[in-house]
Amino acid sequence: MYETIEVVSVPVGEEAGPVEIENSLESLQSYVDGYIEVIRPFEDEDVAVILNEEGKINGLSPNRALTDPEGDVYDIIAGDFLIAGVDDEGEFTSLNEAQIRKYTKMFEHPQKFLRGAGDTIVILPYRK
Repeated sequence: MYETIEVVSVPVGEEAGPVEIENSLESLQSYVDGYIEVIRPFEDEDVAVILNEEGKINGLSPNRALTDPEGDVYDIIAGDFLIAGVDDEGEFTSLNEAQIRKYTKMFEHPQKFLRGAGDTIVILPYRK
């Protein structure tokens, strides 16, 4: 297990950016404010999102949208989350420099979510 890892932090209402974090269950749970869930929504097979498993149920603030290759939203992550590397044994690892740049840019700007007509959700850039 790696003692610390370089990941991308994506806090609610703030810009994403690289951070070094202790690679322990307690540290990851503290960052996401609850039990962790790991999803792998990207084409990069060695990258995972670490989020709060009960974020939506517990009413955490919507953070960022996940989109398919056509740009259509298929999910919204609630609460702060991390993007980390994953090795062949399923252990969290540091992202490489290219991955840090890619995912920092992907989630760079905070988003605000509004209910539109019908069941639509409108996503706007977040302004402080």
